[in-house]
Amino acid sequence: MGGLGRKKVDSALNVMVNILLALPGLVVVLLLAAIVPGSFLMLYLAISLVQWVEYFRVVRAVTQGVIQSPARQSSEMMGFGRWYQFKRHIWPAISLRCSLWRPLVVRTRF
Repeated sequence: MGGLGRKKVDSALNVMVNILLALPGLVVVLLLAAIVPGSFLMLYLAISLVQWVEYFRVVRAVTQGVIQSPARQSSEMMGFGRWYQFKRHIWPAISLRCSLWRPLVVRTRF
């Protein structure tokens, strides 16, 4: 969402990501797990929140690169809607990068 041109959404997500990057991941997980002790759902959400930051950075960078591409800009000039542009230009680039990048993230974590 942030890379699709919404400046306010992009800046809000960037602030949230920078805050999460500034705090150690374990502290965030323990802090959120302490809010609802014994809740597997809260623990799962906390770990997901910490892990989400890396994928956000990759997806945002790829999306901004695709948005600036001549192919996507010509699709916009020809009158194709946002859904078509996402489906035809942005999603293939994101899915390829994230599927190739996922094993590296798992491998470096453990």
